[in-house]
Amino acid sequence: MALCAFADQYPNVVPTSEPDSSAVYRGYTPFKTRCVDRHTRGEQGGKAGPDLNRPRNVLAYRAAGTVRAFIRHPEESKQSRMPADPHLDDVGLDKLLDYLRHMQARAR
Repeated sequence: MALCAFADQYPNVVPTSEPDSSAVYRGYTPFKTRCVDRHTRGEQGGKAGPDLNRPRNVLAYRAAGTVRAFIRHPEESKQSRMPADPHLDDVGLDKLLDYLRHMQARAR
């Protein structure tokens, strides 16, 4: 049985126009490994959390600082079932926000 490549299974999630060395791509990496199993992006991914790009990108209606604070401490929101990620440091969180900003252009 052949395994399907991540980019083939979730093409709406991959920042195809960015080089692997870019901040956007480095933000895609934690999304791919830590978030896509719960969140969709462009209707591709997990179903436990909301789609982060539909009907609009989360950064279109929430300030980046608000999104950052929520990701850092999701347990502080009464409606959240999102687990905290103690392995995501500030640099990784900055890159994750870079990825979300970049993907805003691909919102459908």
